[in-house]
Amino acid sequence: MTFQFCDLALWSNVSLPELPPSSRLRADVVFRAGKRQPPLPTRAPLHRWDLPDGSLWLSISRYAAGYLLDFPGLATFFVADDARTVRCWPDPATPPRTTRHLFLDQVMPLVLGRMGRAVLHASAVATPDGAIAFAAESGRGKSTLAGAFVNRGASLLTDDCLLLHEADGAFYVVPSYPGLRLWPDVVPALGGGAADLQRVSHYSSKGRLQRALPFASQPIPLRRLYLLAESSEGISIDPLTPRDALIELVKSSYVLDVSDRRALKLQFETLSRVAARCMVYRLAYPRDLARLPELHAAIAQHANH
Repeated sequence: MTFQFCDLALWSNVSLPELPPSSRLRADVVFRAGKRQPPLPTRAPLHRWDLPDGSLWLSISRYAAGYLLDFPGLATFFVADDARTVRCWPDPATPPRTTRHLFLDQVMPLVLGRMGRAVLHASAVATPDGAIAFAAESGRGKSTLAGAFVNRGASLLTDDCLLLHEADGAFYVVPSYPGLRLWPDVVPALGGGAADLQRVSHYSSKGRLQRALPFASQPIPLRRLYLLAESSEGISIDPLTPRDALIELVKSSYVLDVSDRRALKLQFETLSRVAARCMVYRLAYPRDLARLPELHAAIAQHANH
C-alpha cells in the first residue's frame, strides 16, 4: 500500500486511511509497524520534549543506524539515518488511530527535516493571492485560523507540517494531506457540530474534522507567514526584520538531530532565504472565538495588500 504524504510516496504495511493513495511505483519512505521491538543498548537521549506538566512526551536517542524516538507508554519509532525507513512498535494498549497520529503528525515532519527539507510547525491555506501560513507552538490556534479561512472559501494546504519547496527564487508550500485537527469547542465557531469530529488519539479530546474539506493538491507560492502571539487587547500585525524572522523560523522548524552541524547549517541557510524573500509578520490577537470573524477579516485584508 503506497500513500501520498507531501511530495513523498510512502509505502506502509498497515493502512493509513488519512492519506490519499499514490500512483508512484517507487516509494521514497518505507513504514513498517511491528509488535515486538528488538533489543537495543541504552543510550542517553540526544534531545527530549516535555509536556507543560513536566512529564516526558518524546525522547530521541542516536544509534549508528539511525534514531530511536520514544513516546513513553504510547509507541517507539526507529528512523533510519537516511530517513528512508521508519519502523514502529506501538504499546499493546495503544489504539491504531493513535499510532497513525504519532507517525503522521509527529514523526513524519521530523523525517522530512532529516532529509534536509525546510519544515515548519505551521498550518497553511491556499487563497487566490497565494498561500497564507500560521506558525506557532501547539495550542496557539494555528488550526483554528486555518479552519476559519477554509470555512470562508480557502483550500487547506496543511494542518501542522508546512513543507517549503524553493524554486526560481521563490518558496512554495507543499500540501501535506487532507485533514484538520481541532478542539471540540472550536468546531461550533466554524459552523460544525460534535458529529463532525473523529477522535485523533485516545489520550486527547482533539479530533479530525470529518466533513469533506477543500484541499489544494498542488504547491502554492507563499504569500504571507504569520507568527502567532497572544494579546490581551486588540489585533495587531507587525512586520519582522529578516533577522528576527529567521530566529522565529528556526524555533518553529522540525529538527531530528540537534547535534548534526552540517544539517543545521543547511537548514539555517534555507531559512535565511525564507526570512529574506518572504513576508513574515507577528500576529497578536485575543484568544476569543467570538472574535474569529473579525480576526479572519483583518488577516485577509492584510494579506491582500
